[in-house]
Amino acid sequence: MDYPEPHSQQEIDEEALPDENAPEGPSARLSTMALGSILLVFAAIVIGCGSLLASSLGGWNTWVGVLIGPLIALNGCVLAFVALRSIERSSDQVVGRPLALIALFVGVGVTAIQGALVLLALVTLSASSTLAPVGAELVGYAQADRQRLARQVLSTEASATLSDDDLRIFAETVRQELGTVSGASASFRLIRDARGAMAEAGALDGYNPDPADRPRPIYLNFGERRVLAYVYTDQDALLDKQIRIRDLFIYHEPGRVILLQEDGPGASFARAAGWTVVRASLPPEADQDLMLE
Repeated sequence: MDYPEPHSQQEIDEEALPDENAPEGPSARLSTMALGSILLVFAAIVIGCGSLLASSLGGWNTWVGVLIGPLIALNGCVLAFVALRSIERSSDQVVGRPLALIALFVGVGVTAIQGALVLLALVTLSASSTLAPVGAELVGYAQADRQRLARQVLSTEASATLSDDDLRIFAETVRQELGTVSGASASFRLIRDARGAMAEAGALDGYNPDPADRPRPIYLNFGERRVLAYVYTDQDALLDKQIRIRDLFIYHEPGRVILLQEDGPGASFARAAGWTVVRASLPPEADQDLMLE
């Protein structure tokens, strides 16, 4: 009986090597969901940051990107989470776990940051939208020489400080510089313009108001022209759900403002910013009317 000859160690090692001609098993593939999630997060970053940069040149259209950026990033997070679950169940047939993890963590951060910016913008616009009509009423009543109605919009302190003559001078200054007020408004572009005015104001050395005493920006409309204005509200009246104006100033040109009060909080802000205060004189007929009174 013939017995097979024992194999040498080299032959054994060669037999252990895989056959190059043998058919290959299925190779691992990259998860399309992981790739899609990282692309969505990247798109959210580009759209959000690009919109913020472009906001210095435009209005509502640039803010559309800021609004939809967090939604895109959130979708990227959801897709990354689904991709991770799919990769775990694939028995190493699907790869892309690092991509999905990066998309998940970066997407959460982008959603939080951009979402916070959107929320802050919406809160600012909500407050400005509420104040804008009241600011227009005050200017309109003053320009119509309806002092009693104007004082109903003012806080008790401001009404006691401002004389009828002060209101007439304010109204005449606004009329000479801008015309007659036709209304008020607030939009996403208001945030850009207000930020530009604050940047021009600079560091405001020596001006440290209480956070609750900071003015709110609004637009005052003069025909087709929208002009930036800032309103100081009476905090005590707000607790009673009433809007009363403590002070107001109009920023109608770079470095030039119209003040409601010569010595109010708006004047303190203008002095710290180094802005020029525009103040008109009453026309002669108004002086005669005051003398007759």
